[in-house]
Amino acid sequence: MFGSDAPYGDPFLARATVESVTGPGTLRDRVLGGTLAELLGL
Repeated sequence: MFGSDAPYGDPFLARATVESVTGPGTLRDRVLGGTLAELLGL
């Protein structure tokens, strides 16, 4: 989860990094927000 103070880097680069090390599917979806959405009941 990104806030206004972090990460100090580029969020687009962070997303691209996650996408490059995870294959398409459930793992990627959970890393990119699925886990938080589940916890919040969204």
